[in-house]
Amino acid sequence: MSIWLDNLMKPSPTNAPPAPGEQRRNDLWVAGLILFSLVLGFGIRNQVYSASKSVEINPDLPKLAYPVGWMAQKSDSAAFAAFNPGSSSTFDTEVAVNTRPQRDGETLDLARADRGIKQATALPGYRELDSQAMRVYRNSPALVTTYAYIADPTLDAGAMGLPVVVQAQDIIFARNGQVTVVTVAADAAAWDEEQRDFQIIFNSLKLEPAPEGLAPADQASTPGAPRATTPAAEATPTGSFSSDQADATPEEGGN
Repeated sequence: MSIWLDNLMKPSPTNAPPAPGEQRRNDLWVAGLILFSLVLGFGIRNQVYSASKSVEINPDLPKLAYPVGWMAQKSDSAAFAAFNPGSSSTFDTEVAVNTRPQRDGETLDLARADRGIKQATALPGYRELDSQAMRVYRNSPALVTTYAYIADPTLDAGAMGLPVVVQAQDIIFARNGQVTVVTVAADAAAWDEEQRDFQIIFNSLKLEPAPEGLAPADQASTPGAPRATTPAAEATPTGSFSSDQADATPEEGGN
């Protein structure tokens, strides 16, 4: 046994050390292999993070994408709803899509005000935080409203957990006589970490800021209805945007 161990520990007489040039070449090959492995690993990681499923809400609208790990759920109040079962909070991060007929002469600001009134009566502690002019699919005007409210997700289960402050965003736009609202919501404490998942939804809507310095235009009313004009002295407040929805072709989105 000792002879066998001695033979293993002795350098091979037929194995001469590589020349300096060969050693440098071997080091470069190893460094290249490590770099390739890192790039491949980052590529696989990004594909996993951006993996998504899609759903068709309306034939007039593009498909809405949402993270592949989320689960769709039936909802009596929404055209589509899905949630993240792996949420770190007792409040599951979620997305919901609601549609309704657009009223004659209804602008995005009026649609936003109507929804805000309903939310204030339905959601405890509702408070609007911000509203911004955005664009969605095919440069269609949209309003993105950020708000917060109090939820108690453990109450129905009979548990004694603390209520949760929820942060949410509504992306409101109109097309072909229909007002569409895409809502994303999460525990306010986890809002930032959920942005990667929300971005999948936003990207499917092609959500982007409205052009800066663009003069407020007439917001959309139902196709065929007379366009409402807004005098320059009564221009829409900063953070809202108007345009002719009859010429717009939006998609859904958020944050």
